[in-house]
Amino acid sequence: MPDLHTCTDAELAAEIGRRREAALHRLRALSAAEMPTRSISSSVDEITRLIQDASSIFGVPAHTIHTKNRTVDVVRARQAIWLVLRRRKHTYETIASAFKRNHGTVIHGCVSATNRESSDPSYKAALEALSIQP
Repeated sequence: MPDLHTCTDAELAAEIGRRREAALHRLRALSAAEMPTRSISSSVDEITRLIQDASSIFGVPAHTIHTKNRTVDVVRARQAIWLVLRRRKHTYETIASAFKRNHGTVIHGCVSATNRESSDPSYKAALEALSIQP
């Protein structure tokens, strides 16, 4: 690699081009290997099933899970659904869109559900029951 402070303009342009291509190659590899690819629009039935299952597992009315209701039981059920969807390779943005939320809210909910899963055995069991549903 040339010293970028002492090289010619042509050498600098060539080095920038090599670095750009290397970065694009890494980004494409990441996108193909690690980025979630599923679309919520093709999974409406999946979400409906998860809401029904979460309703019975967490003991909350199904119609409240999709609302802005912030009672503890409803929030925990909603966050569990979000975490299951995320683990099934849905993006934060598509989950947020399906629940009419901001993607940052979904990120926070998934982090909260993950933390609760590691500290609360009953929540972990409920999450596992929800996860095994088709």
